[in-house]
Amino acid sequence: MKLLALPPEVIVLITSYMLWENSAQNERDLARLANTCHQLHRVVNPILYRHNRTFSGSSALLWAVERDIPEVVANACDAGTDLERCYGMPLLLCAAGKGHVRVIRELLQRCRLRFFDTKTAVTVALENDLAEVIQVLVDNGLDPSKPIDSMLKTYLHQASELGAVKSVAVMLKAGANVSARHHIDGTPLYFAAIKGKVEVIKLLMEHGADAGCLGVEDYSPLAEAVRRNQPLAVEAILQSSTNTGMSKSKAIPASLFYAAAASSSPTLIKLLLQHGANPNIASDGRFPLTVAAEYGNMEMVKVLLECGVDIDAQYEGEDTPLHVAMKGNHPETIMVLIEAGANVSSADRSGLQPLHMVPQCDKSAEIIDALLAKGADLSAVSNDGLTILQSSAEVRNFDVVRLLLERGANPNLSSDRTLLLASRDGQEWIVEHLLNCGCDLEMTDNDGCTPLLAAAQFGSLKVVRMLLIKGANIKATNKSGCESALLAAIGSHADIIRELLGTGNVDLDQQDLDGRTALFYAVMLGHQSVVEALLTHHSPPALNTTDRYGTTPFIMAARNGHLALIEYLLPFVNQWDVLHDRDNWGQDALYWAALCKNPQVKNRLESCARDLGMDTRSYVGTPIHPHALFTSQTCYCDVCGRCTIHGVRGRSQQCHHCVCAAGGQFLICSSCSRAGAKCRDAGHIWDLYECENGDMSAYDSDSESASESEEEPYDSDGADREQN
Repeated sequence: MKLLALPPEVIVLITSYMLWENSAQNERDLARLANTCHQLHRVVNPILYRHNRTFSGSSALLWAVERDIPEVVANACDAGTDLERCYGMPLLLCAAGKGHVRVIRELLQRCRLRFFDTKTAVTVALENDLAEVIQVLVDNGLDPSKPIDSMLKTYLHQASELGAVKSVAVMLKAGANVSARHHIDGTPLYFAAIKGKVEVIKLLMEHGADAGCLGVEDYSPLAEAVRRNQPLAVEAILQSSTNTGMSKSKAIPASLFYAAAASSSPTLIKLLLQHGANPNIASDGRFPLTVAAEYGNMEMVKVLLECGVDIDAQYEGEDTPLHVAMKGNHPETIMVLIEAGANVSSADRSGLQPLHMVPQCDKSAEIIDALLAKGADLSAVSNDGLTILQSSAEVRNFDVVRLLLERGANPNLSSDRTLLLASRDGQEWIVEHLLNCGCDLEMTDNDGCTPLLAAAQFGSLKVVRMLLIKGANIKATNKSGCESALLAAIGSHADIIRELLGTGNVDLDQQDLDGRTALFYAVMLGHQSVVEALLTHHSPPALNTTDRYGTTPFIMAARNGHLALIEYLLPFVNQWDVLHDRDNWGQDALYWAALCKNPQVKNRLESCARDLGMDTRSYVGTPIHPHALFTSQTCYCDVCGRCTIHGVRGRSQQCHHCVCAAGGQFLICSSCSRAGAKCRDAGHIWDLYECENGDMSAYDSDSESASESEEEPYDSDGADREQN
């Protein structure tokens, strides 16, 4: 019996049986069989679609969408496939991405738009500007003005940003709101301007988009296009504004010229000028030329100068374009401005002229010569007395100092401190030149430091010699009472100590305001070479002097654990006396040796004491702390002379400091602070000290409280005194 002669019911049974075996080959064979004639197609095809839906997840739908075969979609739906239940299949997305308009129409005829992943599908279509797809979606209910995220962004915003001009046209024709506001970035025109989508800009403005509508940070689309350096977008907006009757004053506010000057495109400036912008109007106190000079945009500066802008524009006494170019170190721009006639003697609010600013510029020689050729004054002084020479010396640019001196700068102006600064930095040629010019040898800074004191402290032996030959006062002191030898000892400059001692005019027992001598500081800081230079002199300093806190050099050596220095000092001292000397807190060298970080110091002094027949049993219980609070890597306390751990707010070992009337900072460690120690000035308040030294090598935060509770270097009565 022929197959086609069988009743349809039998064919259904045969088909179902073959599919029941769930054989992929059977399914393919039945599909081919169904396509042989209409009779079999009508009977077998619905069964195949139902089987595909049940056992293959309606994969036939995706197959049809990918190949743009809407008939298969229709057959699947007619066979009972519910598109609303196919939410896991990217049907609309796949069709939109491939531009299969026929399939999209079929899908939307069978199912409402909201059941598809519309947002992703639209995005894919817009990325390829598939206007026909967008048209079908709009025809089936897509609202291009409806917000699609929490920031109120619409599909029109998205299309404008992507530059999908055909899709934008479809949306606008469908009535999309051209003024829809994104929560931050403004209108669709704003998005198009940012990305420089010229055709979209023209289209939006033809439909009434407002180029002056403000977006993020109150920038309009035009301003944002300028900021993003989009000259084609700027031109499109300006041209469209003209075509739509927008006034020039409204189209180009002064702030736009400011933004254009900051860009790297002279084309923007030319565009704005062509449309009536005024380059001589300041925005937020800045002129366009000033901004271009600040950014070092030489080409922009040239364009503005060609337009006739005021080359010395200065808003309320602030910087001129030349000032900002120099402060920004833009030598090419500087030369352009000078050659164009900028005022080389103009001063800023502080009275600084361009020559004052040369030290921070490259090509200093070229700039100096150009300024001088235009009449700059080498003797100019700022409002606070800063000379041209000193401005270079203050920032350690002694190459410029030398250039200025070679070109005739006067080092003898009343307020000039170049000699002092050059002495501090060991600039021998400059010091020699200044001395030959007759500079004041005794000029001082705010701390009372003279050139000789500076050279001694910072270690320039040749400069010290030059100053001494010229007659510098070797007895001069700074505000803290320190002479040159004392400062050389602090700086660990034994060679300078010997040079100073060779004059025969140095008092090695001279004390500063805290009662400390050169030997005292050398011992405190561990400068053995300086100690040797002092003690081997034919007239050595006294070893039994005490500072204002009753401390001797020997006690200080014990405090800081300088074993080598103690060994060196012992032959020079009366050992019985130095081991019995006590400071203002009643403590002796043995006690401090027990507290220092070097146990060998304690052992050495105890051995020395036993040799002298002293009773050392009272020191047996004095602990040597494994987590010492003091380290030679940080700051020195100006009371006890030990190196403290660096100050950290909120920790129990917080140090304090103040500013003394005599000048300089006075630092006090937590132990001395708790004990009631005072600095040279009474009646003032201590501030918490934040040390700039980052070394915490000797500090163990886990043992902070333990080590602090164990160590109390002073008597119990002193611990409870009121802190100054």
